[in-house]
Amino acid sequence: MCLCLKSRRAKVQRGRVRTGDAKMRRLIHIPARPNVTAAGVFGPQQTWRTFAVILAVLGALYAALELAVRGPFAMWTFELAVVQPVESAYGFEAEWERVGGYEYLIIGKTVPGGRFDKAGIKPGYAFAPARCGWFALAGGWYALLFDAEGSVSVALQTIPGDVTTERFFDVL
Repeated sequence: MCLCLKSRRAKVQRGRVRTGDAKMRRLIHIPARPNVTAAGVFGPQQTWRTFAVILAVLGALYAALELAVRGPFAMWTFELAVVQPVESAYGFEAEWERVGGYEYLIIGKTVPGGRFDKAGIKPGYAFAPARCGWFALAGGWYALLFDAEGSVSVALQTIPGDVTTERFFDVL
């Protein structure tokens, strides 16, 4: 009996079961033409295609989420594509600061002879906060200045947070 079991045992060769005869395949439950290859359930080409499709779908979902919630990549792109060109074209630098519980875009410095300097805008002035949420979602003051052709009127507060100090400046 021991010899009989030895002769019917499946022989393992390099990590794969040898399936020589039909009787042995029935004993160890291996189909005659298995669909399973060395790479897994799919062949090597299907595995890479499946991986590429899954990666593309995840990338598209990330991009949609990034744009919807304005994540770090979207803000970095906005900084490069809109903020830096506007600040260099109009001759100013601004930073976001919290004043009285609200965020204000405050002018840090103006370039002498720049468009903001010629309009009389001084460092420390703050852009007036948006009157509605859609203005901020559309890019705020930077988008307004980016799309402006010729002269643009800008509302600034000479004292950030004080509505009574709001003045309009015509930037040429």
